Amino acid sequence: WGATGVAVYQSMFFAATMSTGVAMASLVTIGASPVASRAIGWTRGRPRPPRLWWVATAVLGSGVTVLVVGGYSDLNVEPTGLIAAVTAGVAYAAYTEAGAELLATGGPPTAAMATLFLGGGLLLVLITLLLLVFAVTGLSLGLAFALPGHIELIAVIFVANLPLLFASTALAPISFMPTWLGWLAAL
Repeated sequence: WGATGVAVYQSMFFAATMSTGVAMASLVTIGASPVASRAIGWTRGRPRPPRLWWVATAVLGSGVTVLVVGGYSDLNVEPTGLIAAVTAGVAYAAYTEAGAELLATGGPPTAAMATLFLGGGLLLVLITLLLLVFAVTGLSLGLAFALPGHIELIAVIFVANLPLLFASTALAPISFMPTWLGWLAAL
């Protein structure tokens, strides 16, 4: 569950910064994560927070609320961005709690955190590839329905793929290519 927290944190935090800006997204994420961390820790058997923590959380919550709904003209407050920022804060809390549990087992700290971040990165790569497959499939189906026949569809596919073919080593080694094409093929 910690790797999922890493993946959700990354995607939601960047979505929040796109929607509300870096300052507001950071403020809401940083404000939401301690509350979420304590709630997750409490559900997993950690002791109840002391009274001072509740007072500090109330002050933090009221400060974030004043900044978010205070009507400051310089701040960009989008509801979707705020939801993404709160989600990022909860995900951050989830992966820090998962990291704390991994560290409590007594293993090496670097390996424990690397496991979380590697898992989160692999999950994001998998989701990205899945979305790319859906996009190419949707584009292909859209072209298939829009074009009058299969010959036109094949022509469009060839026109799109021909530059990729010349930029590969399927036709010639990189040393035979012009410098700019060799550089592109090396990518």
